[in-house]
Amino acid sequence: MTSTLFSVLMPTYGGDDLELFEKALNSVFFSELMPDEVIVAVDGPISKKHEDILSTYSLQYSFMKIVKLPTNQGLAMNLNNGLLHCQHEVVIRCDADDYNTPSRFSKLRAEFDVEVKVDVVSSYILEQSQSSKLANAIKRVPLTHIEIKRYAKYRNPINHMAAAYRKSSIINVGGYPDIPFREDYGLWLKMLSHGHRFKNLDEVLVIADTGDEMLKRRSGIKHVAAELKLLRLRRSISKLSIDDYLIFVMRAIVILTPHSSKRLLYFFTRKIT
Repeated sequence: MTSTLFSVLMPTYGGDDLELFEKALNSVFFSELMPDEVIVAVDGPISKKHEDILSTYSLQYSFMKIVKLPTNQGLAMNLNNGLLHCQHEVVIRCDADDYNTPSRFSKLRAEFDVEVKVDVVSSYILEQSQSSKLANAIKRVPLTHIEIKRYAKYRNPINHMAAAYRKSSIINVGGYPDIPFREDYGLWLKMLSHGHRFKNLDEVLVIADTGDEMLKRRSGIKHVAAELKLLRLRRSISKLSIDDYLIFVMRAIVILTPHSSKRLLYFFTRKIT
């Protein structure tokens, strides 16, 4: 069987930590399986040092391509633009501040080489805190398509930074919806409603940099507004029940809870290592 060619899609913007960005790039280029193409999608203006890093890597690796949006338009628009530049059907998402394990690409690509079609494949992630009171923790997600579809009613069933997918399947549903902070969750909901198949692998393939600052970034009224946009998307996909509205209220309450309470919830929903 011929092995599937694949693209790596990594978004970046001016606010990224450049030390973590270089570590993320190194984990791409020192993978056990080299990508056939790397697309770095830049969202708006970036610093000279950021530009210099991109220039250094693109000169060293001829299969790395940089595509830019002239102004900052948000993650959804940046990913949609980057996706259009990917030449291959299989696209592996990489974040600009996360470390990809050496075997990640080979294990994900293998899922697209089998005869049983899958449209989205992801995995567990290890959340590491450089800063703080949060211990290292594994974020687990449901494994089978049926479990993922059921879980998606309550929480995001896919670790976005660990995901790989078919480009045509994303294009088929109109790409990432413009819902800040929930663009990936919205995409999965659209794809599930169109019958696309999902799978998660029961192992850690990405190490994510998190901590107290991550929890703080997930707080505030802007995240409640994002939940409301997500609810509207769900309503456009299918008729909602009273349970769906109750879930929205519960998620909004969690967003607005004090930081100390969020930390307790974090420990409850993760497997601490």
